[in-house]
Amino acid sequence: MCEYVPIVVSAPSIRCDDNLVIITCATPRVTLHYRLNQAGDFKEYEEPFSISQDTLVEAYATYKSQTSSTASETCHYTPEHDYSLDYLTFKALTSGTICWKAFGSLTKTIDYKVNNGSWTSLTSTAEGATISVAKDDVVRFRGSNTAYATSKSAYSGFEGGTASIDIEGNIMSLLYGDGFASNTALTNSTYQFCSLFKKAPVVSARNLVLPATSLKNYCYRAMFSWCTALAAPPDLPATTLANGCYWYMFEQCGIMKAPVLNAATLKQECYGHMFEGCGVLNTIQCYATGGFGTTKCLEDWTKNVAASGMFVKDG
Repeated sequence: MCEYVPIVVSAPSIRCDDNLVIITCATPRVTLHYRLNQAGDFKEYEEPFSISQDTLVEAYATYKSQTSSTASETCHYTPEHDYSLDYLTFKALTSGTICWKAFGSLTKTIDYKVNNGSWTSLTSTAEGATISVAKDDVVRFRGSNTAYATSKSAYSGFEGGTASIDIEGNIMSLLYGDGFASNTALTNSTYQFCSLFKKAPVVSARNLVLPATSLKNYCYRAMFSWCTALAAPPDLPATTLANGCYWYMFEQCGIMKAPVLNAATLKQECYGHMFEGCGVLNTIQCYATGGFGTTKCLEDWTKNVAASGMFVKDG
C-alpha cells in the first residue's frame, strides 16, 4: 500500500545584491510571495526588484496546498556605484573554486588578485586552472588578449568552478588591462567573449558592464549559456548589432526578466536561441523596427519560455 507523503516546501532565501532583492527557493515549481516593511498584504514575486532605502523583506513559498515558513531579511540601501570603473570582478557567495578552463586547446593567460592581494598570472588549461576562495572573497581580473575565443568550440572560459558568484565590473579589463575604463570598443572581428561564463555558477550579473554600443560577429555568443542559477542578467546597451552577437547568450538560464534590447535593426542570427529554455521568462522589451526578415535573427529565441507574458516592441 502506498502512503501519500506531502511535499515539504522550503522557506525562501532572500538575498540583497547591492540594491537588488533576489528571492529564490530550493523547492522547485513554487510560487513566491513577499511584502516590504510589514506593510499591506503579501504579493506574488515575479522578478528581482530594486530598493531605494533600507527595507525589511518577508517572503514565503507555496506549492499546491503546502506553504513554507516565512523568511525575513533586512536589505540595506547603498548609493549607486559606477561599475564601469571596476575591473571584471567575481564576488564569492560561497566558498569553493573559480575555474579558468581551455576548450579546443585554446589557452589564454589573464591576471587575477584576491581581495587586496598582488596580481598573479593564470593560464587556462584543459583540466581547468583554479582559484580557491572563501565566502565573501572578491577576485578581480585583467588581461591583454584581443579575444577569448576563435570559434564556438575553441575558447577559454570560467566553466567548472564550485563557488557561487556574482559578477560585476567592466568586461573590458580582460582586453585593455589597467586602461579599460577609457576603452569601450570591441577589438576582434569575431567570437570576442564567446562562452566566457558558460555553465559557471553565476547568480547575478546585474552589475557586469558590457559597454560596447557596436558589436562584432558572435562576440557574446553563448556567454551565459546554461548558467541555470542566473537570476539577474547584465544590461545590453548595444544599439548596433552584428551576426550572431547574442546567439544562445542566455540559453537555459534562470533569468526572470530579459534585459532591454535596444537595437533598432536586427542582423543574421543576432537573437537566435537567445532565451531558449528560460522557463520563467515572461517579459521582453525589444526596440527593433527593421531586419525581421534577416536569416535566423529570431530563430527559437523564446523557445520553452513561460506560456504567457508580455512582448513589448518599439518601446
